[in-house]
Amino acid sequence: MNAPRDTISRAIRDAAAQGRPAVVGFMTAGFPDRAGFRDRLAAIASTADVVEIGIRSPIRWPTA
Repeated sequence: MNAPRDTISRAIRDAAAQGRPAVVGFMTAGFPDRAGFRDRLAAIASTADVVEIGIRSPIRWPTA
């Protein structure tokens, strides 16, 4: 079994071998809801080389 870092590194190397930058998508877990998240994740994963899934912080950070 490959570690996630190995899979990510391979995706970036594969993109570089094709002469292009790797496309990394980002999503917040569960956004906008569970059903909508899965549909959006599938859409992003079909075009991105890597998808990062983050969590929503319970802390509200002030914006500049």
